[in-house]
Amino acid sequence: MIDATKKVSDGDLSTPVMAFQEGEFSQLADSFTAMKSKLQKTLDDLSTTEKIAAWKEIGQKIAHEVKNPLTPIAISVDDLRRSYYEKLPDFDKTIDETTTVIKVEISRLIKLLDQFVKFARMEPPKIVETEINNIIEETKLLYHHEINSGKLKIQNNSQRVKAKLDSEKIKQLLINLIKNGLESSPETKVKVLFFDSNDNLNICIDDTGSGFPKEILDSHFKPYASTKKGGSGLGLVISARIVHDHGGMIKIINKEEGGGRVEISLPL
Repeated sequence: MIDATKKVSDGDLSTPVMAFQEGEFSQLADSFTAMKSKLQKTLDDLSTTEKIAAWKEIGQKIAHEVKNPLTPIAISVDDLRRSYYEKLPDFDKTIDETTTVIKVEISRLIKLLDQFVKFARMEPPKIVETEINNIIEETKLLYHHEINSGKLKIQNNSQRVKAKLDSEKIKQLLINLIKNGLESSPETKVKVLFFDSNDNLNICIDDTGSGFPKEILDSHFKPYASTKKGGSGLGLVISARIVHDHGGMIKIINKEEGGGRVEISLPL
């Protein structure tokens, strides 16, 4: 009973409590097991409700984001039709300007929908024993220009050789956050540091940019919170999902000396 209570407090609701005699202890064991089953069902129902609410919010956000590029497309088409039917001067110039706007906005729509599909298709991580340094070296290869120019530094202070991780998803996590930092301004420098604490592998991504805007800090990784022109806001959301799927924690803060920081803790 004591062992089962400890497991429940740690979040394990799978172990039943068995009694080997009839009587009060048997009734207590049955009641405890029934309580755990009800608690598990409540948590499952809550999880489903949260998922439905999250997808509803994502649906509303993507509908809003899709409308943004449709407005300039509609205005451009109207301008083009009017110029043609009214035989306005500089028709060639109007064609060039309006079709350019339409192409840019269609590209924006395609990018938005591609990112949404990528987010929707995310599978649970395939966690296996992985060499940490392999993830780091493969990420360095992708960003060798930025490393050589001094815009990016990736440092491994972890004493662990291996960890149970999904290497592809952790690489995607690093790419999202490095890209986010580098794009904050042309002069921004980014530093990625791996280090240990207790039973965790920690990753800290620092940048020297202008920091996270208040709406991003307040969004709590909600989809489509973005201050970039044409940005979907999914980069941080996907990163948070990868971390949470690994059972970890992620936090974004602005440093006192300036710039943003993403702190990640992965339990091993």
